[in-house]
Amino acid sequence: MKFQRSIKTKILMMVLIASLTIASVIIFISENMSINTLKNLLGEHEVNSVALYAEIIGGWFEERMDEIEIYANNPFIRDMNWEKIEPYLQEEIKNKLDIYDTFFIADKTGKCKDLLLENSSNIKERAYFKEAMEGKTIVSNPIIANSTGNQVVVVVAPIKSATGEVIGVMGADVNLIKLNYFIKKFKIEHLDSYSYLVTKDGLNITHPDHEKIMKRNSHHVLDEKDMQKKGDLLKILEDSKGYIHTEDAIPSISYFHEVPNTDGWKIITKIPIQYIKQPIRKITKMLFFIGVVGVVLANIVGFIMANKIANPIIQLNQVFRKAAKGDLTVRAEIDSQDEIGRAAKSFNVMMETIRYMTYYDPLTDLPNRGFFGKQLKFALSHAKRNKEKIGVMVIGLDRFKTINDTFGHNIGDQLLRAVAKELKNCVEEEDVVSRIGGGEFTILLPEIWENKNPAKIAQKILFVMNKPWKIDGNEFYISASIGIAYFPDDGVDELTLLKNADTALHRVKEKGGNHYQFYAPSMNENLMEKLDIDKDLHDVLENEELLVYYQPKVDTHTRNIIGMEALVRWKHPKKGMISPATFIPLAEENGCILSIGEWVLHTACKQNKLWQDEGYEPITVAVNISARQFQQPNFVDLVRKVLKETELDPRYLELEITESIAVEDIEYTIEILNQLKEMNIQIAMDDFGTGYSSLSYLKRFAIDHLKIDQSFVKDIISNKNDQAIASTIIAMGNRLNLKVTAEGVETKEQLDFLEKENCQYIQGYLFSKPVPAKEFEKMIKVKKI
Repeated sequence: MKFQRSIKTKILMMVLIASLTIASVIIFISENMSINTLKNLLGEHEVNSVALYAEIIGGWFEERMDEIEIYANNPFIRDMNWEKIEPYLQEEIKNKLDIYDTFFIADKTGKCKDLLLENSSNIKERAYFKEAMEGKTIVSNPIIANSTGNQVVVVVAPIKSATGEVIGVMGADVNLIKLNYFIKKFKIEHLDSYSYLVTKDGLNITHPDHEKIMKRNSHHVLDEKDMQKKGDLLKILEDSKGYIHTEDAIPSISYFHEVPNTDGWKIITKIPIQYIKQPIRKITKMLFFIGVVGVVLANIVGFIMANKIANPIIQLNQVFRKAAKGDLTVRAEIDSQDEIGRAAKSFNVMMETIRYMTYYDPLTDLPNRGFFGKQLKFALSHAKRNKEKIGVMVIGLDRFKTINDTFGHNIGDQLLRAVAKELKNCVEEEDVVSRIGGGEFTILLPEIWENKNPAKIAQKILFVMNKPWKIDGNEFYISASIGIAYFPDDGVDELTLLKNADTALHRVKEKGGNHYQFYAPSMNENLMEKLDIDKDLHDVLENEELLVYYQPKVDTHTRNIIGMEALVRWKHPKKGMISPATFIPLAEENGCILSIGEWVLHTACKQNKLWQDEGYEPITVAVNISARQFQQPNFVDLVRKVLKETELDPRYLELEITESIAVEDIEYTIEILNQLKEMNIQIAMDDFGTGYSSLSYLKRFAIDHLKIDQSFVKDIISNKNDQAIASTIIAMGNRLNLKVTAEGVETKEQLDFLEKENCQYIQGYLFSKPVPAKEFEKMIKVKKI
């Protein structure tokens, strides 16, 4: 209520102060306001008038120019025979003495014949002569005529021969006094008002005071004290049109406009200000009485309207204050049809828009991360009071980026909308499904009971995700990874619950996706360890912590060592030996694999060359190539550089790539493998059978070896499917003249089976695990295992 009284008081005070101010203005400055208003109205009229005068004068000069051009084109004039021309012009000028003083003719040397001069003169140096000789018809600036001594302007036109050549000029003198009489005919209603012409340099062409003709305007002789006045007067000469205030003996307003068909001349009309003030006196009194009545009426209306205006403003202000504090549900309940009512309706629409933009994802119409956080906070508060259990699920679409890259973002967006719809169908109405960004979603299960098991919901979601998706004629498969966290077991606040559910999600993705995982505290420990390893990876080369181990490749039948595989190891100064299965995926993610891969390639080639130089029988060293290495534009150049630096014969280097690398870009793979083969480097397809095995691809790739993945070798004795796969790969390799190596051989039974199937080479712990270079050297001394 305090604010309400305050706003009403303010309205009443505003009306009172405004009324008094208006009264004061009317009393003290009404006359000036009226004068200015009338001056503006008059100014608009006079601006139009002076523009009209300029057009009339310009048109008058245009008539003169046309007239002289007609004379100049007369056959008599073209002959330049003065004896014929003189009587003709004498007759013509009789009818034009009110305009011209005389006519004259000049040849192209400037020699001039004038109707009034007995002797000829030369006007070669006259500016108007030079311009006319260039083919222009012009009106000159004021000069003193040779023939009459009068102050004149000259209208000049070129005389052209039948071929168009300028052979002379034809001109006529216009007496400035005659021109002055012409301008005096302009009707100016105000006493002491007049019009006159000036050149662009400020020289008076006409003026009511004949003494001022051919004299400069006063601004050219002003003292330094009058620079402001000088600036105002110069405006006339610099601008094409306008007006200025002049404070001479009689304060006036000078309206000016440039005259067409002249060299920047201006027509100026001066009107004394005093004639504007005379009619204002009556208006001033009238305005005074109107002002007094207005003050009285304004105060009466102010008292009446104060309450009506104040109440909706007060209501609207209260609504604004609630919205400013973050209440996005607030609405203005003002049903008036005025600006305040429209403002209230606009405010409501704005709040709806803000609420939607704040809390909803525009692509899927699902709640966004902010709204989900608020709902989770509310659910936690309720669960704490009632000692209930709630669940949080974080869902990530596996390989969603691949969908976007392959089919385009439009298909990706449609997929997200379809997934959102399916997710809502997988849960109850009270559950909250939201999209938190990219291909990630969250689900809040505000109540957990026996029949509402998050694991069952996760299984339902995985089943739905694994169906074929058809969008715009494209069919593809996707899967999802799901992380689940419980309140209160896995966190008592919204940030902790979301973080732990997200940690569980990433654990699923690390295992290949398409599954769900409940959060466990050990996951955070693993995550922190992973972050530490990721940080230390950037310094492994500088700190010389990497080692290269070598595992022999053995001939199945002779048991001779015919090659070796170079395998990187990391000896951490604090953590000891770190498994490649741990740090290689991290190096792939953070980009360190590029420098590590180059180092391993260089080290393996250098060591192999060293053993050859020491007299050992040459064997091939195999080096694994990562996906990021293989996709580098300079990969072939890098291999060539390493071979050159280490001086290793390329035929003793074998590069191993996986199927997944090879089929990522078939044409690129073919091109790179062909370049490597041209260098006599051997190529092996590693982990064969685990990826996208296809004979159509295999026969196009320039490869030498197939390596059977150890996952097929591990249970080869007990698992008939593994036996069939291994046998098929060996048979296919033999048919294609490819050498086949089985990895992960650990038992004699496995060896016997592979030997029986005619698998040429073996790798595995049955013969030797990967060992440092010094230990491997002992093996190659005896050549046989």
